[in-house]
Amino acid sequence: MLVIYYVALVIGITVLFARVERSLPFFVIVFSVATLYLIIGLELSQIIIWVVGSILLLINLILFVPFFRLLLIKPIVSRFVNTAKLNISETEKVAMECGDTHWEKQLFTNQLYWNELLNVETKPLSAIEQDFLHKKVPQLCDTFNQFGLTD
Repeated sequence: MLVIYYVALVIGITVLFARVERSLPFFVIVFSVATLYLIIGLELSQIIIWVVGSILLLINLILFVPFFRLLLIKPIVSRFVNTAKLNISETEKVAMECGDTHWEKQLFTNQLYWNELLNVETKPLSAIEQDFLHKKVPQLCDTFNQFGLTD
Protein backbone atom coordinates (compact mmCIF):
# COMPACT_ATOMS: atom_id res chain seq x y z
CA MET A 1 0.00 0.00 0.00
CA LEU A 2 2.92 2.31 0.75
CA VAL A 3 4.29 1.83 -2.77
CA ILE A 4 0.93 2.92 -4.24
CA TYR A 5 1.00 6.09 -2.11
CA TYR A 6 4.55 6.76 -3.27
CA VAL A 7 3.70 6.34 -6.96
CA ALA A 8 0.60 8.54 -6.53
CA LEU A 9 2.69 11.23 -4.83
CA VAL A 10 5.37 11.26 -7.52
CA ILE A 11 2.82 11.27 -10.36
CA GLY A 12 0.75 13.96 -8.62
CA ILE A 13 3.73 16.24 -8.08
CA THR A 14 4.90 15.67 -11.65
CA VAL A 15 1.50 16.64 -13.05
CA LEU A 16 1.17 19.56 -10.67
CA PHE A 17 4.55 21.10 -11.49
CA ALA A 18 4.85 20.02 -15.12
CA ARG A 19 4.01 23.45 -16.48
CA VAL A 20 5.50 25.60 -13.76
CA GLU A 21 8.92 26.96 -14.60
CA ARG A 22 11.71 26.71 -12.08
CA SER A 23 9.98 23.95 -10.15
CA LEU A 24 12.78 21.41 -10.56
CA PRO A 25 14.40 22.10 -7.17
CA PHE A 26 11.15 21.63 -5.31
CA PHE A 27 10.28 18.51 -7.28
CA VAL A 28 13.67 16.88 -6.73
CA ILE A 29 13.65 17.60 -3.01
CA VAL A 30 10.11 16.25 -2.58
CA PHE A 31 11.00 13.21 -4.70
CA SER A 32 14.09 12.58 -2.55
CA VAL A 33 12.20 12.88 0.72
CA ALA A 34 9.35 10.71 -0.56
CA THR A 35 11.81 8.05 -1.71
CA LEU A 36 13.51 7.99 1.67
CA TYR A 37 10.15 7.72 3.45
CA LEU A 38 9.20 4.86 1.13
CA ILE A 39 12.39 2.97 1.90
CA ILE A 40 12.02 3.57 5.63
CA GLY A 41 8.34 2.59 5.46
CA LEU A 42 9.18 -0.65 3.68
CA GLU A 43 11.51 -1.40 6.59
CA LEU A 44 14.46 -2.21 4.38
CA SER A 45 17.91 -2.59 5.88
CA GLN A 46 19.80 0.43 7.16
CA ILE A 47 22.51 -0.06 4.54
CA ILE A 48 20.02 0.34 1.69
CA ILE A 49 18.55 3.44 3.33
CA TRP A 50 21.99 5.01 3.69
CA VAL A 51 23.05 4.12 0.13
CA VAL A 52 19.86 5.51 -1.42
CA GLY A 53 20.01 8.57 0.84
CA SER A 54 23.62 9.20 -0.19
CA ILE A 55 22.76 8.88 -3.88
CA LEU A 56 19.84 11.29 -3.50
CA LEU A 57 22.04 13.72 -1.57
CA LEU A 58 24.64 13.57 -4.34
CA ILE A 59 21.99 14.25 -6.98
CA ASN A 60 20.68 17.23 -4.99
CA LEU A 61 24.20 18.61 -4.53
CA ILE A 62 24.97 18.33 -8.23
CA LEU A 63 21.72 20.00 -9.25
CA PHE A 64 21.63 22.83 -6.73
CA VAL A 65 25.18 23.75 -5.68
CA PRO A 66 26.93 25.71 -8.45
CA PHE A 67 30.41 24.46 -7.48
CA PHE A 68 29.44 20.81 -7.94
CA ARG A 69 27.48 21.61 -11.08
CA LEU A 70 30.54 23.27 -12.65
CA LEU A 71 32.80 20.49 -11.45
CA LEU A 72 30.72 17.56 -12.73
CA ILE A 73 28.29 18.75 -15.41
CA LYS A 74 30.33 21.42 -17.23
CA PRO A 75 32.98 19.01 -18.63
CA ILE A 76 30.29 16.74 -20.04
CA VAL A 77 28.40 19.61 -21.66
CA SER A 78 31.55 21.26 -23.01
CA ARG A 79 32.72 17.97 -24.53
CA PHE A 80 29.36 17.65 -26.30
CA VAL A 81 29.42 21.27 -27.50
CA ASN A 82 32.99 20.96 -28.80
CA THR A 83 31.98 18.08 -31.05
CA ALA A 84 29.09 20.12 -32.44
CA LYS A 85 31.12 23.17 -33.49
CA LEU A 86 30.25 24.75 -36.80
CA ASN A 87 32.84 25.49 -39.45
CA ILE A 88 33.52 29.18 -39.91
CA SER A 89 34.70 30.94 -43.05
CA GLU A 90 38.19 32.34 -43.52
CA THR A 91 36.91 35.91 -43.16
CA GLU A 92 35.19 35.11 -39.87
CA LYS A 93 38.32 33.36 -38.62
CA VAL A 94 40.48 36.40 -39.45
CA ALA A 95 37.99 38.72 -37.73
CA MET A 96 37.94 36.56 -34.60
CA GLU A 97 41.72 36.21 -34.46
CA CYS A 98 42.27 39.93 -34.98
CA GLY A 99 41.45 40.71 -31.39
CA ASP A 100 41.79 44.49 -31.50
CA THR A 101 39.91 47.53 -32.73
CA HIS A 102 42.75 48.61 -35.02
CA TRP A 103 41.88 51.66 -37.09
CA GLU A 104 38.26 51.90 -35.93
CA LYS A 105 39.44 53.16 -32.54
CA GLN A 106 41.55 55.81 -34.22
CA LEU A 107 38.66 56.83 -36.43
CA PHE A 108 36.09 57.19 -33.65
CA THR A 109 38.45 59.01 -31.28
CA ASN A 110 39.56 61.31 -34.14
CA GLN A 111 43.21 60.47 -33.55
CA LEU A 112 44.29 59.08 -36.91
CA TYR A 113 47.89 57.96 -37.32
CA TRP A 114 48.23 57.95 -41.08
CA ASN A 115 51.63 56.27 -41.15
CA GLU A 116 50.21 53.24 -39.35
CA LEU A 117 47.11 53.18 -41.53
CA LEU A 118 49.08 53.39 -44.77
CA ASN A 119 51.32 50.49 -43.67
CA VAL A 120 48.40 48.12 -43.09
CA GLU A 121 48.61 45.15 -45.43
CA THR A 122 45.52 44.65 -47.53
CA LYS A 123 44.48 41.70 -49.62
CA PRO A 124 42.75 42.14 -52.95
CA LEU A 125 39.07 41.24 -53.02
CA SER A 126 38.13 37.79 -54.24
CA ALA A 127 36.16 37.30 -57.44
CA ILE A 128 32.95 36.69 -55.48
CA GLU A 129 33.45 39.89 -53.48
CA GLN A 130 34.22 41.88 -56.65
CA ASP A 131 31.11 40.47 -58.31
CA PHE A 132 29.00 41.42 -55.29
CA LEU A 133 30.32 44.99 -55.27
CA HIS A 134 29.85 45.51 -59.01
CA LYS A 135 26.44 43.84 -59.42
CA LYS A 136 24.48 43.49 -56.18
CA VAL A 137 25.35 46.82 -54.55
CA PRO A 138 24.23 48.93 -57.56
CA GLN A 139 20.99 46.91 -57.67
CA LEU A 140 20.39 47.69 -54.01
CA CYS A 141 21.11 51.39 -54.55
CA ASP A 142 18.70 51.46 -57.52
CA THR A 143 16.02 49.87 -55.34
CA PHE A 144 16.52 52.58 -52.72
CA ASN A 145 16.37 55.27 -55.40
CA GLN A 146 13.07 53.88 -56.73
CA PHE A 147 11.47 54.39 -53.34
CA GLY A 148 12.95 57.85 -52.86
CA LEU A 149 15.44 56.80 -50.22
CA THR A 150 18.45 58.73 -51.49
CA ASP A 151 19.58 60.27 -48.21
